[in-house]
Amino acid sequence: MSVSLAAAAAATPAASRAVARPIQQQRAAAARPVQQRRRAFRVAAEAGNGSGIASSPVIGAPQQQHVIRMVNLVQAYFDKLLTEGNVSILDQVLDQNISHKDMVRNIGRVGMKEYAAYLAELHQTYPDYYVRSTNFGFVDNRTMFASFEGQVSAKTPKFYGVDLFIFNEDATKIKEVQVYRSNWLGAQGHDERKKLAEAAAAAQAAATQQRGQLP
Repeated sequence: MSVSLAAAAAATPAASRAVARPIQQQRAAAARPVQQRRRAFRVAAEAGNGSGIASSPVIGAPQQQHVIRMVNLVQAYFDKLLTEGNVSILDQVLDQNISHKDMVRNIGRVGMKEYAAYLAELHQTYPDYYVRSTNFGFVDNRTMFASFEGQVSAKTPKFYGVDLFIFNEDATKIKEVQVYRSNWLGAQGHDERKKLAEAAAAAQAAATQQRGQLP
């Protein structure tokens, strides 16, 4: 009897390990999909910073490339067009029939020519103007929004808002922009800002002319 008890006692740890091993394997298998999903999200986030795109099967998917293309176009819209006033890339970013709607001032522009004139006036009136995106969100595969902040000059407060972007069928160009923003002189302040800027430019020109006439 004592021999049987000893044999049973010796067999118990091995049996316990044999039972524990399948349980651990099941737990590991259950956790694996979560880890894979977390890795996929991490890779997608890294791709937003320009890394890991070529090597990742997640980023290589057509849907992900579609999203990245939309974000890149919106980023170029803020950085290159609005902030730098670089009209040389207009046809790379905007559709030929671009519709730009200022929802605060209730005015709009249609077509590349009108939008180019708007950019030229904007940067001529406000040379230090800048605007940058702060967040993105997606409505569907042709529509997204971006929150933004900007400033006309160091002497004016920042303005904030949201742009709604609508793309063409394959999301290779921006087809429509709807602008919702705060105004640093109120919703009707654009004309007043323009008058102030023109008056300042005229005063500077007059001062320069006076200095040139001094003996």
